[in-house]
Amino acid sequence: MGNLNKVFTTLGASNHASEDRQTEDYYATDPIAIIKLLEIEKFN
Repeated sequence: MGNLNKVFTTLGASNHASEDRQTEDYYATDPIAIIKLLEIEKFN
């Protein structure tokens, strides 16, 4: 489990916010990321 904490630290991600988050937080994915994903992954 210790390695998991290192990943979050490295990525700058945290689930410990100093304030409450809104229920409907929205983090848009850049469309180019979807295009690149679909170039290499095939879905049924």
